[in-house]
Amino acid sequence: MRLDLAWTGGGEPRVLEFNTACPGGFLFAPLVAEKMGADSFGRSISPARNRFASFLLRELGPRVAIVTWGSDYAFELDTLVAGIDALGGDAIITDPLRDDGAALARFRPTGLYWKSDPLRLLLAPAAVAATVGDLPSFSPFDAMTFVEDKSFVAYVSENSVVPVGPASIEVDGRCAAELLAWRPREHAVLKPTNLTRGEGIVVGALCTDQDWAAAVDAAVESAGSWLIQERLQVRYDAETGLFGDLSVFLLGGRVVGAMARKSTERVINIGRTGMLQSVVVTDADTDTVERIHLSW
Repeated sequence: MRLDLAWTGGGEPRVLEFNTACPGGFLFAPLVAEKMGADSFGRSISPARNRFASFLLRELGPRVAIVTWGSDYAFELDTLVAGIDALGGDAIITDPLRDDGAALARFRPTGLYWKSDPLRLLLAPAAVAATVGDLPSFSPFDAMTFVEDKSFVAYVSENSVVPVGPASIEVDGRCAAELLAWRPREHAVLKPTNLTRGEGIVVGALCTDQDWAAAVDAAVESAGSWLIQERLQVRYDAETGLFGDLSVFLLGGRVVGAMARKSTERVINIGRTGMLQSVVVTDADTDTVERIHLSW
């Protein structure tokens, strides 16, 4: 899992999203650290190279089928296959919807890694069950369905003894007047709960009052699921015009590394205009290290 973090006005970290579906940062962070010589500036805290591949082999056995299940192919999967091969395992990337499971049957995997849109999996539960059979799978289906939903951050926050995520209110079942009164638009962000790559997000501070009210009205009338979150802060470098955040990687319940992201947009995502950045612990001029050396 990847925890994407931002900060309150008082500098306290909060979780914006629990991300279980996108391994790209996990796979590329150590490569970026090596390419940019991160350890020459301090101690890199990127995940160890092939750490994710090693975890999958331990959990799923020596023959791993990476199942895309109707989703667009993600280029990081080739990197994952290469990592599994380098550790003595074997892996294929396959979409059972395209060939009726023929490649999967020929490969005879010992386990399945799902790189799939969770909503697609819910459309055909019987077919998913037939594909899985008795094979071990990762990520677990509960992680890919309700954990990926952004409203789960709100649920965790409401039921935690310590602050976890930003204050949130779900749109479903509420009128526009109640939602508009919850927070001033300058301190609020409207989000679809189950889209990715920053799609559909409306930042109140970037809207007029009229545009914000129209966006909230549209969410109320929408058949989809939406929530409004208290707006958090991301870092901003006035010299480069880039916004930045921090992501922490968890594997098997343990923190195993971190990365940063930078973007020309306030909504930071590698799939949009974002770029991955190494994180180092150093006594040097961290501003210079961060800005000049470690972006990619």
